[in-house]
Amino acid sequence: MFFWLTEDADPERWPVVWADMHYEDWRVHRKTMSEFLLEIIADPPLGLAELAGADLASSPPFKAFPPRLKAVDLKDREEQIRQAGADFPALPDESEPLLTAVIADGVKATATDWAAVARQAGVEFPADYRRFYDALGPGVFCDITIVGPEAAAGWNLWDLLQTGRDRLIPSVPYVRFHPDAGGAIPWGVTPDGWLLCWQTWAAGPPSWTVVAVGPQLARSDFTELSFASFLLNYSGVWQNRNIFLLDHVPWSGPPAFRGAGDEGVDRA
Repeated sequence: MFFWLTEDADPERWPVVWADMHYEDWRVHRKTMSEFLLEIIADPPLGLAELAGADLASSPPFKAFPPRLKAVDLKDREEQIRQAGADFPALPDESEPLLTAVIADGVKATATDWAAVARQAGVEFPADYRRFYDALGPGVFCDITIVGPEAAAGWNLWDLLQTGRDRLIPSVPYVRFHPDAGGAIPWGVTPDGWLLCWQTWAAGPPSWTVVAVGPQLARSDFTELSFASFLLNYSGVWQNRNIFLLDHVPWSGPPAFRGAGDEGVDRA
């Protein structure tokens, strides 16, 4: 059994302690955990094998390091990302309960020619979003600005996508935006700058889940939630999933939608 000896206020200086299986023989090794583990592999401390009753250097989990793998070709890596989620199942369309919660607050929007949008942009959007958008158009759901592919400035999906791409930095490879392989496509934004997006899995739009990207590129994945089920949980209509976004104040009011054309409505 291995422990830290918490004798110092600085955890970085805690030495390793180990004991036999009967807790009768205890020894201190004045090195950090990382140094200790490396030493087990390279040159185990005297008496350690006897205490453990085994040769730790050749037994799990202390096996020798495997040979260094050949670096993955960048093209192969991009293809792996592009194919991620190819076997993900389709998510149920939860747009009906979402619209039921807020339909009285909105004005029926002009239906979008989604086939034309797909031809022009090369992107087909999930059915729950299309149904919601056709019913209500762009606007503010609770405190989330919902954007659209043909909406005016301030409500436009492609403008919000560019906002996300403008935030990207090379040192944060885990955040990607369309059209990069596996890139996220934003459909909404919170007042404090969290971009709410689809994670574009290879299985296609019916399987796209929600990923939230913060102003400083923090990332929160909601791998079981669609556009509609995310909003149902965010608004409190459903309570199946806690929606936590770093430094973001959760919505506490009733579900509500205000259309972009309504008097006094600005982006959230």
